Amino acid sequence: MDKRIASLSYSSGLLAHSCPRKYQLVKLSSQRTERLTRKQSLTFDFGHMVGDGIAMLFSGVSLEDTIWKLFVLWPNEGILDWDDDKNKSFFHGVDALMKFETVRQQLFDEYEVLQTDRGPAIELGFYLSLPNGMAYRGFVDIVLPHKHTGEIRCIEVKTNSAVYVNPAQYKNSSQAIGYSLILDHIAPEVSSYDVTYLVYSTKKLDYEVFDFNKTYQARARWIRELILDARAIQEWDAADFYPTRGEHCITYGRECDFLGMCHMETKQLVDLEGDPPEEEDISKYEFHITLEELIKTQLEKTGAAI
Repeated sequence: MDKRIASLSYSSGLLAHSCPRKYQLVKLSSQRTERLTRKQSLTFDFGHMVGDGIAMLFSGVSLEDTIWKLFVLWPNEGILDWDDDKNKSFFHGVDALMKFETVRQQLFDEYEVLQTDRGPAIELGFYLSLPNGMAYRGFVDIVLPHKHTGEIRCIEVKTNSAVYVNPAQYKNSSQAIGYSLILDHIAPEVSSYDVTYLVYSTKKLDYEVFDFNKTYQARARWIRELILDARAIQEWDAADFYPTRGEHCITYGRECDFLGMCHMETKQLVDLEGDPPEEEDISKYEFHITLEELIKTQLEKTGAAI
């Protein structure tokens, strides 16, 4: 199996669920990013600006320095790009960060960033090794303990262009369950934790805040689902057949990059004969866990089998 196919994350898992064929082609296509339109890239840049900016502000960087650093990082050719429909631009990002300062004082004044032996708990990464060379990796945005109670709160920063931001979109998201793999190491005493979704609505030009509690009992289900997902991908790859899901040819109003072409042979759509992909540098992930270690920890925390 190609190592790109074998590398799972929350977002790629969603892709595999929605359309296995698209998962395969996106993973194998080294040209995919070149096909992004400037408008799609603006959505990507805006989301990262808000997320990175909030992380900087939580870490103690001043608002002025945060904006300057993000200005330097913003793609020079796109600094004046502007999406009137979705209120996305560099300058909209500045406004979002200025408004976050008020939100932080109102909601997070009694919290501080957790300090670990790997540094502050901001954008900490984990790498979970699965059987047959597969892996699942992810990052937690920010981990905040309460200054007095020690209660753990994980912050997940999102941007949303919908007219109405429905909390159901985030309530049962498996992304937040993955954070527990890091908490096993930096806060091993916790039996549950809260996740705050800090969602910047580009329609309201303000934040929606949703709080959900996550338990280690819920993680047992997540582990089983992850094992089954990995097994399904291995079966598709062994059969050299990734099913298509036509109902997902258009997502959030955007056509799939491979629309009208996915029935063609894979070698006609992606370069399978070129130089092999570079090995992923897994040293960027602070925590490395095997599935066996995870299951052992799960049993110790809950006393229940997976």
